[in-house]
Amino acid sequence: MAESPIRLFFYFMPVRLWRCIATESNRYYHQHLNERVDRMYAAQQARGDETTRDAVLLKETKQHKKIEPHEILHCIG
Repeated sequence: MAESPIRLFFYFMPVRLWRCIATESNRYYHQHLNERVDRMYAAQQARGDETTRDAVLLKETKQHKKIEPHEILHCIG
């Protein structure tokens, strides 16, 4: 099992776990989207920007990219 550091890493970080982490990360993003947009909108209003909440929501959803399982390895590596 511990013949190489990479094999040891993949033993403790199997592909199934990457997929689970990516799925839960995307779920968390969607569950907290409204709260995040409300804070962003409030900050823009405090600065005096004239924008709508819908515009802030649209911008946030367009900029967000779904987290893919292989990206979890990039973060760890």
